[in-house]
Amino acid sequence: MVDAVGPRGGTAGAHPRPWPDLGWLAFAGLACLACGAGPPVARHGRGPRPPPAVAGPSCSFEVRQRAAGRGLFDVEGRCPGAGLAGFAPTEPAVAAHLTAVTTARGAPLVATNDVFTLPPDAAPEDADAIRYTVDLDALAEDREDFDLALRSGGSLLAPASSFVLCPSPASKAGDIAVTVRMQSGERFTSGMRFDGERYHLGAHEVGVSTYGVFGRFTSEPFELPGRFALGPPPAPPGAEPPKAAATRAAIELVTLEGPLESSAAERRAWVERVARAVAAFYRGFPVARTVVVVVPLAGHGEVAFGKVVPASGPTVLLTVGASADAAALGRDWILAHELFHLGVPSFAGRGKWLDEGLATYFEPLVRVRAGLLDPAIAWRDFYYGMRAAAAALGAGRLDAAKDYRDVYWGGALIALLTDLAARERAAGGVGLEVGLRAVLGAGGDASTVWSLEDVVRAVDGALGAPLLAEHTRTYAERGAPVDVDALFAALGVHVDGEQVSFDDDAPRAALRRALVAGDPAPSD
Repeated sequence: MVDAVGPRGGTAGAHPRPWPDLGWLAFAGLACLACGAGPPVARHGRGPRPPPAVAGPSCSFEVRQRAAGRGLFDVEGRCPGAGLAGFAPTEPAVAAHLTAVTTARGAPLVATNDVFTLPPDAAPEDADAIRYTVDLDALAEDREDFDLALRSGGSLLAPASSFVLCPSPASKAGDIAVTVRMQSGERFTSGMRFDGERYHLGAHEVGVSTYGVFGRFTSEPFELPGRFALGPPPAPPGAEPPKAAATRAAIELVTLEGPLESSAAERRAWVERVARAVAAFYRGFPVARTVVVVVPLAGHGEVAFGKVVPASGPTVLLTVGASADAAALGRDWILAHELFHLGVPSFAGRGKWLDEGLATYFEPLVRVRAGLLDPAIAWRDFYYGMRAAAAALGAGRLDAAKDYRDVYWGGALIALLTDLAARERAAGGVGLEVGLRAVLGAGGDASTVWSLEDVVRAVDGALGAPLLAEHTRTYAERGAPVDVDALFAALGVHVDGEQVSFDDDAPRAALRRALVAGDPAPSD
């Protein structure tokens, strides 16, 4: 469930950017093994993403904090009429911190093959119900892993899979409503879908569910123009353009307790300006609600790590160095990379190179267009990153690439080539981003699962030609050489060490300027 730090890390402008030593960060994925998880999804920040659940009776879980300041919770789950075989923790580490696992009337459940099942002599009224106590503090002390449980001062972070057991089989359980009751002075929030009273997730989502935050933390909600509120998505060929939606998107910035040199106002301004830049790219923020969680990280001075968990509701998690000041936040690229992912579907099976390549390619452009990044830095990073990954395109088989630079920057190079081809075909007017907006207009945000083929088909439909399909076949599958030096020279980009210069008389300089400027908004 982890993106690590992606293709770039450390301070802006350094190359190659190393993987940081983050100590306690765990680079492993959660899998809902007992819940029928489907094929792997090519998205950092998550493990396998299951297919949609079969409709079934609804479940409800009530989670009660036993004492203020503690991560000890009594849980009661009910799935009336579901005909379940039992309930299952999705991680062995969670099972080790469960106690008093009984039926609703107190009969002990039997642990068999990682599933808690009814005893043979259980009464019918005990079916489809469970009670247990989970000690998230002990789990955090044991593992210190935000994909299981992590304590930061008075804040406790844990995915729903650490406190909600998975109904087995999940296909019989349908929707799960979660109510969390905290002691006085303590709070709870989560990226899970929220109806104003209760949180919701599908039973099939438990093993890859998003985070909950318990205890004491700061919460700053704000709103942005919602999906396509700033302009309609591209219309299918021959159809009338749909009207822009007058919507608002809700973003909640949650900061765990811990030492941070940056002020709350500085962090809020950082998140809001980057979110606005992403909203400008998509013509409105791509999802209706998301939670951004800041985890303080001692001994670091930059934004060190980011990930997206979109299952059951999108959450963006960021580890921010304790000594990161406003200037460090301004240099950060990770937040923009993660927020960009919210507007692209999760990929089933193949396609990690496109998923990460799109975010790697567009993240700098999003920031340049918003005035948050010097174009010279963006082109310098493009040059070194894409030149290092060019050999991977020559070999093909990007889906089998093991080096993250090949996956991220190889995908970014294919995105650049496709963007240039689209703009050449349309005389500079329509770029690859129009295809991504078409995907989003068809409902393809990060909470949905699409195949690589479906994404490519939707993008090319908006571009009016099979450009992404051709570049996928040529470079990601068959393999063909790319002369990055010649490509950048034609664009009028010259990189010498840290120095970048631009030649506006170069043959393709106008295309370079067009992709930096972006496609004009409908009102332009």
